[in-house]
Amino acid sequence: MHDDQSEALIATLDAEFQPYVIYFVSAARRAGIPLMVISGRRNAPGNREVGGAERSLHLYGYAFDTQVQNRMRDQVPLQWWIALGRFWESMGGRWGGRFNPPDVNHFDVGYAVQI
Repeated sequence: MHDDQSEALIATLDAEFQPYVIYFVSAARRAGIPLMVISGRRNAPGNREVGGAERSLHLYGYAFDTQVQNRMRDQVPLQWWIALGRFWESMGGRWGGRFNPPDVNHFDVGYAVQI
């Protein structure tokens, strides 16, 4: 995929978390959703710059954001985000689509991390 930085961004995540993300992205692609990782681990200044939560799991390599190739987030059918969210949750993760307000392209570990 052109402009796909998924592999490099997944490599920034916690080593034990990476296989789950790889499986998730690969499964989405096999299902016909050209999913890309667009954000992985962030440093504090970068997290503030994008408006991330103060204790964001991105800071610790336990969260990632996605995009469907060649589409802005709001151009992706809601059914795709719901399907992706349910699949991620079936793997034990937490989907940002359940946040208030929703953050449909955010996925994280879904369990308490000692930070």
